[in-house]
Amino acid sequence: MRPPRKEGLEVKVDVTVLYHIKPDAAPSIYENVGVDYGNTIVINNFMAIVREYTMQYTAVELFGERATIEKNIEDQPRKAISPYEIVLDDVLQIDADAIKNYQNIISPSITYRLLKYKSLEVSKELVRSHNAKVIITNGKSMMLNTIGDK
Repeated sequence: MRPPRKEGLEVKVDVTVLYHIKPDAAPSIYENVGVDYGNTIVINNFMAIVREYTMQYTAVELFGERATIEKNIEDQPRKAISPYEIVLDDVLQIDADAIKNYQNIISPSITYRLLKYKSLEVSKELVRSHNAKVIITNGKSMMLNTIGDK
């Protein structure tokens, strides 16, 4: 899902929700809600709660308060669906954890010098291309001396 953040921009959230209905409640759920109880009760409640939480935070705050937000996003749907005799077993945030782990590994190796070097490589390739181009910088960027080189 892509709920909005506080700034109004969307954030991509990949979540797997594991749940089950209590056996004694199955006839009542089938009779009152139907076979689409998963979407009607679980998913709709879950999505509304995720939207509510993401709209309270900016992107930076979402990452900074991530553990608290994840706990609330798991606890609130559990409370919302329990009156229907549906049990929320687990909320898996596989992609979010993978991204977080990747960022924790890669972040220390990204230095100002590396970013500047990569920026120079990109600029050099732009200059060497045969297509027409206009390069606009902020006035602080390094200019290349290889404009005439091939």
